[in-house]
Order: sequence, then structure tokens, then C-alpha cells
Amino acid sequence: MNTNSLSDLLKEAGRVVAKQRKLMGLSQSSLASRAGVNRTYISDLENGKRNFSLATLFALSSSLNTTMAQMVEEVEKGCLQNSNESHGQLSVHAYDANLESVDVNEQ
Repeated sequence: MNTNSLSDLLKEAGRVVAKQRKLMGLSQSSLASRAGVNRTYISDLENGKRNFSLATLFALSSSLNTTMAQMVEEVEKGCLQNSNESHGQLSVHAYDANLESVDVNEQ
């Protein structure tokens, strides 16, 4: 059974950021300046190559005139849609104190 990986999640998050940025007519440089990050960071994020913190999510959402909740909801919808299209399920992981991935899906 196919599952969405962290890589898939990051790609979807990047897609959401790029979509909102383009809707606002912003360049990557403009968004980076507004959010207080480098342009290459935005590029990496939009290409699913960069994970980001809640602080960065807040800066991005504020810069894109949206909320963190709306962005997370769109990412979740995209992941679930992609998962349903591939007949898989979203694989949810938590991290224990040793930073080891722990599968938290219900069996």
C-alpha cells in the first residue's frame, strides 16, 4: 500500500506556498523579503526540499495574507487527495525523545 512520506508532505506544502505566492503576484524574492528569509529558502521550500518551522510558517502565512490554519488545511487536503488517488493512506509519524521516527497510524 502506498503511503505519503515526509517528502510528499514537503512537496505539497511547497505547492501551497507557491500557489498563494503566485495568486498574490509576488516573486520569490518579494516573499522572502516579506517573510525575513532568503530567496533560495523560498525556492527550496516550494520545491519540497526544505522543512520549515512553525515560526517560518507564521511568517509565510502572514506575508501571504492567510493564516497558518488555512495553509495547513490546504496541505492536508492535497495530501489526502493524492493519497486517495493512489489508494494509499497518509502515513503519520511522530518523533520520540531520541528523534527516531515512530509510526502513529492506527492499525
